[in-house]
Amino acid sequence: MIIVSKIREFFENQPLLTSILIVGIYWAFLFLIVFIRGLIYSLPLPLFIWLQFVVYNAVLSFLWLYFIPILLEFPIKHQTFTEYLTEIRIDQVNPWKRNLLLGTLFALIILFSTLMANIIAGDYIFDLNKIFGQPEPGNDGYLTFIYNLIPAIWEEIAFRGVIMVILVKKYSTKKAVILDGLLFGFFHLINFLVGGGDFLFTIGQIFSTSCIGFVLSYMYIKTESLLPPMIAHYLNNAFQPLVSNAVIANMALAVVAQIIMVLIFLHLGLLLVYLMTKREENKE
Repeated sequence: MIIVSKIREFFENQPLLTSILIVGIYWAFLFLIVFIRGLIYSLPLPLFIWLQFVVYNAVLSFLWLYFIPILLEFPIKHQTFTEYLTEIRIDQVNPWKRNLLLGTLFALIILFSTLMANIIAGDYIFDLNKIFGQPEPGNDGYLTFIYNLIPAIWEEIAFRGVIMVILVKKYSTKKAVILDGLLFGFFHLINFLVGGGDFLFTIGQIFSTSCIGFVLSYMYIKTESLLPPMIAHYLNNAFQPLVSNAVIANMALAVVAQIIMVLIFLHLGLLLVYLMTKREENKE
């Protein structure tokens, strides 16, 4: 505990360094999950699928409900578990109709932008099996609605909850939103480190997720709730296989289309958050 106290003391006045440390710890726990997945990979597919879901949530529950808040005492020192939940605003639901609508509308903006980019840059294929079909290698099928609870819950607790709270205590809201979005985008480098794949695709993903992160962070600040970012994150991830099902022939055109569409949903998303929260403020 003395070592933990020393670490906590060193990072207390270094919010950006603290945030980078937390991202690094998150990565380490994800690598642990990948290792455990390797141990159970030979199990029958149905058992592997559900056991993988259990492993993800067990490990990340330990990380975000004990290791970070209780052991390392982030984002606030000497916090109880209840104080932690209040500090990251996971217990703030109301006005629930506004929050539900806001999260849903932003997800629809991202999904429509993605669909348009894929139609412009490639040969888009509408296939409901991508989200309603049987799970198979390379296609989660209906499990997309289950698996995507994992990033929607835990990544939002991490970035909009813990990290954003740390950043906003030291920096202006604008700077905190920008830093949080950039860290959120950089975090997705884990997809390349773990799964490999095309590096340019990963760079594009980092760019787009950073922009999504800007809006989600702004949404969190304006609504003072984790609910709308979680809803937007979940719906976007769950339905992405449907709108991203395209064969891309011209990568240069695809990059240009992606940049344009990302900038569109970034500005529309920020405007949406501003208008919907402004209306709520005017009612008060």
